[in-house]
Amino acid sequence: MVRAYGQHISGYDDLPATVRSNLEKYTPEIFELQSWQETRFDAVELMQELIEKRANGTLDIDQPDYQPRRVKRFNELEGF
Repeated sequence: MVRAYGQHISGYDDLPATVRSNLEKYTPEIFELQSWQETRFDAVELMQELIEKRANGTLDIDQPDYQPRRVKRFNELEGF
């Protein structure tokens, strides 16, 4: 495992609490290593999902009321 800025960590317990809680909320399967049966290519899966949404007219950036997310600056992040 590595942190986003490239530092190696010894495991999930070394993650800042806010980072770990977001991982548990959005990608709980990464904590269940015993259940992994196949290799996943998240980037490919994401692209397929976006292509399907665009084809169905449901891609958020194609909606008339779309507001882009504001990216937080590093010093605005919690836990750092």
